[in-house]
Amino acid sequence: MPADPTNHTAVSTIVMYTIALTIALCSIIVLVFKGVDAMPYDAVGIVGAVVFVAVAIGMAQYVKRQAH
Repeated sequence: MPADPTNHTAVSTIVMYTIALTIALCSIIVLVFKGVDAMPYDAVGIVGAVVFVAVAIGMAQYVKRQAH
């Protein structure tokens, strides 16, 4: 079932999943084509990207569980 555009919960959830997917895909592309050295701060940048993806997914889950 497609998300209702007037439902702000559905829209913000889609946005958070889009952010998570974008960070993950961009990090994977950088790692595949340039390696760890191309990430900002090397391995710390990978950890940061994973944290940002986890937070974005967590926020999407949190918004979905809110009573409106």
